[in-house]
Amino acid sequence: MNTERLLRELEARLAGVSAELRAEVLDATREEIARERRRVDPTLPVELERKRRIEAETLREVLEAINRQARLEETIEEVLKQLAKIVAYDACTLSLGEPGGTMQTLFRRGNVEGSAATTVAIPLLVEGTTIGALSLERLQDEPFEEEDLHRARAVAFSASAAIQKARLLEKIRRYAALMERVVAVDQAVFAGAPLGELASVILEGAVQIGRYSGGLLAIRRDGKALVDAALGDGLEAATGKATTRLLEPEATARLKAADAAPAARALGVSFPATEIYLVPLTSQTTRVGTLVLFDPDGATPDDMLMEAYASRAAAAYGHAAGDR
Repeated sequence: MNTERLLRELEARLAGVSAELRAEVLDATREEIARERRRVDPTLPVELERKRRIEAETLREVLEAINRQARLEETIEEVLKQLAKIVAYDACTLSLGEPGGTMQTLFRRGNVEGSAATTVAIPLLVEGTTIGALSLERLQDEPFEEEDLHRARAVAFSASAAIQKARLLEKIRRYAALMERVVAVDQAVFAGAPLGELASVILEGAVQIGRYSGGLLAIRRDGKALVDAALGDGLEAATGKATTRLLEPEATARLKAADAAPAARALGVSFPATEIYLVPLTSQTTRVGTLVLFDPDGATPDDMLMEAYASRAAAAYGHAAGDR
């Protein structure tokens, strides 16, 4: 007997009576159900206690597994994996809030063809702020029981903290990578590296920070932007050639692969079939050049570091060029 469903139906039928009377009837019904269970099976309380201990231990193990992860993607995968151990669902989606208030689906486990018959959404909260949501789906018209939701909320509570921690660690890692590459550029300047070598160091740093598939660094000289460094299959042939204005936007910009084809032809190379991220290399006083980065992943948080890196790299390049 599904007592929770029975109680929900009883509560719905009592909707027309006062809240006090409704609560009294529901409490009496629960007591009668409990007495009947004990009469039918006197060992039930013992078995029930044993079941609850097992469930509590399982939940503890689930929460510990979630909090052991360090990286964001691993944390999210673990959340959905562990949730499946304690709540029956056909599909589960985890979404996180992005700047601007939009929600991005980061991971989905399971599959529901067409529309789910039963869906429940549980917010992910950190200090009262919603950072995302868990959405549980079932193929059948079978409501999630209160015990299911209690377990799911416990996982959501722990998952929120774990995800927030992983996000902060990811941000720290990104800034650490940025500073590491800035130091490499500064060291090349202090070591008196030739400008062509310095351009290669700057480009390599940018590619590593953003995990791009390759790129070009065009430096402005005598009214032209000449490719001083190239990184990627077949792109070396562009070195020393002038880029088109298409690759020299005034501010950071993105180009689709098809739109960048004329620039590739002008350089006599084939660009990778990815989106192109263009970052001006600009110091406080002058435009030094442009980073042309081939970005297979599209916009990511790593891209937000590029302007800071490009500014530092431009100042370092300008300092080196002024001393030659």
